[in-house]
Order: sequence, then C-alpha cells, then structure tokens
Amino acid sequence: MAAAPKYVVKAQMSRRNKTKYTLLMTAVGLISMIGAALFVYNLVRSDYLFALCYLLAVMCGVLYIVIEINTIFSTYIAADKKTLHMRNWNNCFLPYDIHHKAIFFREFIPAKTETAEVRIKDIREILLGSKNFVKRYCHENDEFIEKIKGLEKLAFLQRKKSVRNMDLFYIATKSGECCFMPITGFDETEIVRLVNYLEKQSRAQVRCNNKSVRRRIMMMKR
Repeated sequence: MAAAPKYVVKAQMSRRNKTKYTLLMTAVGLISMIGAALFVYNLVRSDYLFALCYLLAVMCGVLYIVIEINTIFSTYIAADKKTLHMRNWNNCFLPYDIHHKAIFFREFIPAKTETAEVRIKDIREILLGSKNFVKRYCHENDEFIEKIKGLEKLAFLQRKKSVRNMDLFYIATKSGECCFMPITGFDETEIVRLVNYLEKQSRAQVRCNNKSVRRRIMMMKR
C-alpha cells in the first residue's frame, strides 16, 4: 500500500463548508431513502406513474450528492519541499461536465479530476482574486484567457454567475506557462500559509484583491 504524500502545506475546502454541505447531503440522502421506499411501495401497488416520479426524484438526489462530494472533497492545492500540486476538475472551473453533448444532463455528470504539478522554484507570479482580476494581470495570450472566454460563451446564466463570483488561484511560471483553479470556500488560513510558503521558496510576486486574505498575508510576513 502506497504511503500518503507528505505535504508541507495544504489548502482545501474549509471545515465549516464541509460540515454545511455534509449536513445538506445527509438531508438529501434521507429524503432519497424515503423516495426509494415510496418507489417500491407504488411499484408493488402497480401505480407505475407515481413509482416513476419517485424513481426520478431518487436519481436526482443521488446525483446531487455525487456532485457535492466532487465539489467538496476532490480539489486541493498542496506543496512539498520542491513541487506544487494542484488537484482540480478537468474543465478547470466547475465540478460537473460542462462540455457534455446532452445539455440537460451536464449538471448531473461529475467532472473528472486531474493533478497539475509545478516546480516551486519555477513560479514567477501568484494571483488571488476574481475572474476579472486575474484577467487584468495575466497576459493576453495566456491559456487562462482562452479557457475563461470559452466558459463565458456557454449559454447557461447559472454557470456564468458561478464563474463571475468564484475566487481563483493562478500561478505563472518563468517559462510562460500557467496553472489555475477555483478556491471558493477554501480555508483562508490555509491559503495564506500556502501563499507565504510559495513566496518564500520561489520569491514570486503575489497579487491579491481579497482584502481579508491580503491583510493576513501581510501580517504573517511581519
């Protein structure tokens, strides 16, 4: 059995948010169990229309739980002594498959995750903030611009609103490459520790438009 990786610092969804969403998932799970019982009951009574309605409700509840698990527990940013590890969804921004051909089912299909690794010494710049803040400071020909423009072209207002309101973590390397991912709901203390560690190890420039995080970063430097 492989040993768990040893990270110096790690930032992930805050305990408060994990607790909140776990309670929501528990409630939805209980309702889904009741729905499953009612599905069987109506199936036995040959009330197929009601049975179908309960079955669809149970499926929606289960898919909601799967998406929430993918939202809360799948992503993180961590660093060991030499490497930064960023585990994110493969579409870069959202926990469901935003590019699935069946538009109606996009929000019910969990996005796969992948881990990007960057040598800490290669990091040139770190940006923390909103989509527009990152767009302002990253280069026009950057991969981020292409990805975010592609997302902005999606027809669903809910996705546009989600991206507009999310906080992003963005790094640029000395070779001109970049990595980025959302950190909405992450533990602020962990983010501050991570940024300070990366800044010390790489001497990267840090920009942040979140006043609370920026103040805590400055206080930790003292």
